Amino acid sequence: MTFKLSLDDVEPWKVGGVILGPGTHPIKVVEEEIEYKGEGEEKHPVVKLQLVAIGGEEEGGEIRDWVHVTPNSLGRVAQIYEAFEVEVPGGEFEWIPLLNRTAKAIVRRVPRRDGKTGDNGQVLEVSEVKGYAALTEEDKAIEGLKETFGATEVKKTGGVEDDIPF
Repeated sequence: MTFKLSLDDVEPWKVGGVILGPGTHPIKVVEEEIEYKGEGEEKHPVVKLQLVAIGGEEEGGEIRDWVHVTPNSLGRVAQIYEAFEVEVPGGEFEWIPLLNRTAKAIVRRVPRRDGKTGDNGQVLEVSEVKGYAALTEEDKAIEGLKETFGATEVKKTGGVEDDIPF
């Protein structure tokens, strides 16, 4: 049995899709989208961020974050801008995009919001971004070296090379 199909103008799916596990990961914002949730006075912007790990053991891993911008979440927005080293003007201002900016994402395992359980009856857990922190100077130096020399991996070994026999 067979069938016919055409893949003209079809973009191949990208390999990856590994969700970042718990930990603190150096990340880059690779996609950013603004949508609105709620109705009437409850309507508010939600900034959807697609993050990719740019270093560490889970380099290439991904995670999404949804930033709900409400009066009660402005502290989180301020933390995000601080971590991504965004210069924030005084007073009211338009959202400053985070696309292609880097920081560290703090990821934790949390129970699913829908309460879905596994075969053992336990509520399943998912990875969730709990906060952000600025990259350290060492993190920035490593990323700079990777970009300059086209390196795909830089290990922090303290100068000790395991494969040198002396």
